[in-house]
Amino acid sequence: MNILLINGGRGATSFINYFKNKKKYNIYSIVNAYDDGKSTGTIRNFFKILGPSDIRKVQSLFLDNKNKNYKNYKNFFEFRFDSNISNYEAKLIIQKILNFKNNKIINFNKISKHRSKKIYFYLKIFFDQTLKIENKDKILFNFQDCSIINCLYAGAIIHFKRNIEKAIEEITNIFEIKHKVFVNSNSERFLTAIRANGEVLVTEKDIVEIRSNQSIEEIYLLKKKISKYPLNNYSINYKKNFLKRKNFPPNISQKLKKIINNATYIIFCPGTQHSSLYPTYLTKNFLSILLKSSAKKIFISNIGADYETPFYNASDYVLGAMKYLNKYSAKKIKNIFDIAFFNKPLKANKNYVALDYENIKKLNIKYIIDNFEDIKKNGHHDAKKIFQYLNI
Repeated sequence: MNILLINGGRGATSFINYFKNKKKYNIYSIVNAYDDGKSTGTIRNFFKILGPSDIRKVQSLFLDNKNKNYKNYKNFFEFRFDSNISNYEAKLIIQKILNFKNNKIINFNKISKHRSKKIYFYLKIFFDQTLKIENKDKILFNFQDCSIINCLYAGAIIHFKRNIEKAIEEITNIFEIKHKVFVNSNSERFLTAIRANGEVLVTEKDIVEIRSNQSIEEIYLLKKKISKYPLNNYSINYKKNFLKRKNFPPNISQKLKKIINNATYIIFCPGTQHSSLYPTYLTKNFLSILLKSSAKKIFISNIGADYETPFYNASDYVLGAMKYLNKYSAKKIKNIFDIAFFNKPLKANKNYVALDYENIKKLNIKYIIDNFEDIKKNGHHDAKKIFQYLNI
């Protein structure tokens, strides 16, 4: 049975953990690579590539905990350089790995020579390319809080001539990951948004870091980064028209078409909407390909209120998804999802998504309202509670 998750980084954690050790399920995850915050932003800006952050997060969850090298692989996936480390100190650590010396990041003695050589190969490309760019542009790479897997990914993406799909496949094989992660598109794009007050958020990082009650009105995927400062002097309508002209939806991955077509269930996961989920929905022809699939399409709404969507009630999560899925469709589709799941909190909590029953009824889709929260992890879904309704 093929389970396709449309998710962000760790928004599908409970669902992945539910399915991954059951032999009858093949799990596929769709993420986008437009993250440009923190160390991923450094990687993107320095090497002019897509961001591997959400891919790394999902692959870390996919690591086989029954594999004899699980702890070794997990340690490598979770390692980040200290937040105050210098460029020189970080390079010494990488050189130690490249010389196959004892280190606290990965034990090469426990894995095959083939896998060791692959890690060496891509990390060496990253290292050499970093030195090359530093010497050329006279700027040092910032290793602070940088994931070592992001570095490995940078080397692989560069090796495969900016093809992130091939890099994902290679990392999957190196670390013996059974389940697959796919990006919506191999085309590089930059996520930008405009808020209700006319403020332009020019990066994904800006969207993630906002903390106010001004809602996001629209998101766009641009071929090139823009600066918000020249736009500040213009009207909201001018800004919207400018961003609309610059908007350029990416083409869907060919591999992804096959995965969608062969899926048994397609699960639209909860998570941060504008920075993680909606950008994937904006992929060209994404909706038409989804509709051709015979898979049952399941929508799961957020439990906790999202700072990106401060005014969203439960129904708004479905409406927001449909808005962006329909964005480039000539004929607007009203019934995309076969069923939607909404959480009913056990007690009143202002930090939880409010259930607007009347609007939910107007969605014209089948839905189930129940308490789907994990009693041990507040704000997280208990996947078993949801999937018992579907007998999967």
